[in-house]
Amino acid sequence: MLTENVIPLNYKIDFDVDMEALSFSGHEAIEIEIKKPCISFILNMSELKIKKCGVNGKSVKFAIS
Repeated sequence: MLTENVIPLNYKIDFDVDMEALSFSGHEAIEIEIKKPCISFILNMSELKIKKCGVNGKSVKFAIS
């Protein structure tokens, strides 16, 4: 649920599919514009396991709720 303050500009998604295990893994990069400073924002996800998160190439803390 992005607010009017956080605007997605571009998505880059790469998948590696394992047909035998009926699973996939991948990498997603989202380019966003933040109009005003904020300390957090929420991205929607469903049935995904996030292993790491970064901003401008640097690891950042994230929470899944």
